[in-house]
Amino acid sequence: MSEPGPENPIIVTDPVCGKDLALEHAVAHAEYDDWAYFFCSKACHDTFLSAPRQYASKPGPVSSAPTNTEK
Repeated sequence: MSEPGPENPIIVTDPVCGKDLALEHAVAHAEYDDWAYFFCSKACHDTFLSAPRQYASKPGPVSSAPTNTEK
């Protein structure tokens, strides 16, 4: 697995809308139940904060973006 960096950004999934985004492009973040969550917008962040248990029940994996998906 490659090290995260400019060519291999860390990809996170917004737990509210499900959008994948590079960690560096996250608009906001929150911690809940010892997990960090990252958001694509302030609206998703605010929605999460209003009911974190609803969105944090299944934390998704954090991974590096694939550099080559062709086989």
